[in-house]
This record gives sequence, structure tokens and C-alpha cells, in this order.
Amino acid sequence: MPWYKKKHRKSTRLPRDLFDVIVGYEDVKRILLKALKSKKPVHALLAGVPASAKSLFLSEIQRLPSSYFLLGGKTTKAGLAWILSRCKPKYLLIDELDKMPRREMTVLLSLMETGLVKDVKYRKEIEVVLDTKVFAACNRDDAIPAELKSRFYLKFYFKPYSLVEFKEVGTKVLVSREGVKASLASYIVNRVSEFTRDVRVCIGIARIAESKSDVDFIVGSLRKYKKFSWKK
Repeated sequence: MPWYKKKHRKSTRLPRDLFDVIVGYEDVKRILLKALKSKKPVHALLAGVPASAKSLFLSEIQRLPSSYFLLGGKTTKAGLAWILSRCKPKYLLIDELDKMPRREMTVLLSLMETGLVKDVKYRKEIEVVLDTKVFAACNRDDAIPAELKSRFYLKFYFKPYSLVEFKEVGTKVLVSREGVKASLASYIVNRVSEFTRDVRVCIGIARIAESKSDVDFIVGSLRKYKKFSWKK
């Protein structure tokens, strides 16, 4: 069975623990749950600096079997219209929307405005009507055309997590989603918090570290090779 058919499985129930790993934002959680359950599409845009909660919200929605996740800057080769026509996702999740090529933004605009997906790819015409709900994230929204931005009925602008919030979120994600023991999860998060508040770094380390000494070695290497400035 083709991968896109396996991905598209209808499901109306949402996990009871959806968004539980996210600290705070109780009002946003409640609103997005309603948007996920709505009979008609309600599109949402989550904007904010790196290491805020926006990507966590997308990763939680990605748990739903009828969702499809993509990075805005990685849609050029296959084309958004091709992806949508094959997968027919109930929920389309786009991270780094601001990096999506304008051609693909045009396809997205049509989807959000009318549900119509139409394009010509490799001399083949694509045309399909969907009721897909779009949940997108970006660091800045000034690169997103006004007409596309206006199609997001819900817009949330997030601040970065505080140190205490980061540690709580990171530990919850590692224990609940990655199956890491609480003691090791806490150690990983504490070490990562020394140089970043990106939960994804915690996940990456957790997937390859088997002990605290492994964590120390990996964190030390990451800090050694971290981005530096060329300015004197």
C-alpha cells in the first residue's frame, strides 16, 4: 500500500492527553481543541521566537493519524498540491511557514479560502476539493503575504519559555513521549538548559544517550561546536 494511503486514516477521537506535555497556555489548548473538532475548517497560526511552545503544539497535533506535517521550505520538490491531492489530510501542519515558496503559498491560500487545490505538475493537472484544517507556525509573520495571513482565523503570538517552564516541559516530553526515565530526563533537561531552551535538543540527546556520562559527553560536544560569531 502506498505511503500516502497508509497515512490517511479517518479518526474523530482526540487523545485525552493531547497537549498535556505543554506547560501553561491553557486557553490556547482549549481553543485549539475546539478548532480540531469543528465541523468546518478553522485555521490557526502560531508565531513566536524559537524555543517557544508553537512547535510543541504542532508535534502534538501530528500524533493524530489523519495529519500531515511538513516544513515550509521543503515543499518545492514534490509540490504542496501533489502532497495534498495524494494524502488528503484532515489536518495540515506547517512549520516555518514564513520560509514556504510563494508558489506553494498560492496553493495554500486557495485551500484555506475555498478548499480547492489546483495546480499543473509535470504536465498533469491536479484538482481536488478538501476540508483540510491548517495549523502553521513561524518565527516571524512579516514574510507571510497579508492575504494568506488573513485566512488564519486564529493567531497566537508566543513568548519563549522561562527556565522553570522549559525544565518542566522538557522533562514531560522526554518521559511521556520518549519513554525516558524521570531521573535521566531531568538530568538531560538541566544540562541542555545551560545553553539553550530548545526542547528538540533534549529529544535528540535522549534518543542517543544511555547514561548521564553520555549526556555530559554530548552536551560538551554540542557546546564546543555551537554557532559562533565571526566578528572580533
